[in-house]
Amino acid sequence: MVSAPQKLTTQELANLAVKLIEQAGCEYGDIRLCNYRTQRLSASDRSLKNLSDNVSSGFGVRVLLDGAWGFAASHKKTPEEITRIVNLAVEIAKGSRLSQQKPIKLVPVAAYQDKYVTPIEIDPFTISIGEKAELLLNINDRLLSYGEQGIKKAYSFLRFTKEDKVFASTEGSLIEQTIYRSYPGFSCTAIADGDAQSRSYERSPLNIGYEHIDKKDLLGNIDRVATEAIEKVNAPQWELDTKTTLILQPTNLFLTIHESVGHPTELDRVYGYESNFAGTSFATTDKWQKLQYAAPWINLVADRTQPHGRVLWLMMMKVYPPKNGMWLKMVFSMII
Repeated sequence: MVSAPQKLTTQELANLAVKLIEQAGCEYGDIRLCNYRTQRLSASDRSLKNLSDNVSSGFGVRVLLDGAWGFAASHKKTPEEITRIVNLAVEIAKGSRLSQQKPIKLVPVAAYQDKYVTPIEIDPFTISIGEKAELLLNINDRLLSYGEQGIKKAYSFLRFTKEDKVFASTEGSLIEQTIYRSYPGFSCTAIADGDAQSRSYERSPLNIGYEHIDKKDLLGNIDRVATEAIEKVNAPQWELDTKTTLILQPTNLFLTIHESVGHPTELDRVYGYESNFAGTSFATTDKWQKLQYAAPWINLVADRTQPHGRVLWLMMMKVYPPKNGMWLKMVFSMII
């Protein structure tokens, strides 16, 4: 009788990789084993437009051998493949060393053994597809109820992700992470006099469960969004020589801050590691405590401990000079 081969757990595979890296004589090495699930639903007008539920899985190994990096990856999580990929990473490190001018030396770090799971109330993947689709079609139906006033198109969506990751290193670290994200939103388009204008509403994507899909909030914004789209398409044409005051909502600054502050302060760009892919950075280390982004009263804060935050939370606070004896303060926040 032939028995099936014993399947190792993710932690056992991670420990195997670390052991093989150490046996190869590397001064450092690590492995990341990942499993990603992404579910997307979208509705256009009164029909479900898209439904996908995808799972991707794999692992990556990096080693530091004689001051040179070697990387390799695979989608097969088996002991045999772990062994092959570690050996491949070692060989790539040997090849990299041939053209390397200066050996890489890492700063010693403490070992961490920990586990983190996003605090959620409702697992979004336990909610039926039917219930999710019904919500989207209900939103669109209410938007299209403004058809006589000009709303001709409606769109709504739900997106959910779950990331399971295990990290292990030759330093002795073993870290497990399970991260959930939820993201709902909708939009509508009004048509009048040969013109089309849209308005939308989104609950910002957060690391949180299905409780983020607040039906009361989503349905409660339908009338406002539809009305604003109708007002927008019927608004008078702007005269170029007319002057007025333009009020920008905080959301207008999201992408500006993301691009001008978020990306330039990524260390791989600062040090030029991405110069052949996504550009370099003007915020280099020689400008530390010299480069001024904006006025002195503007503060930018990166805090990854913000509840439900995604990758990076940026907050900009602007304090205006006194007017009539009172200070005016505006706070803008975003999630990258």
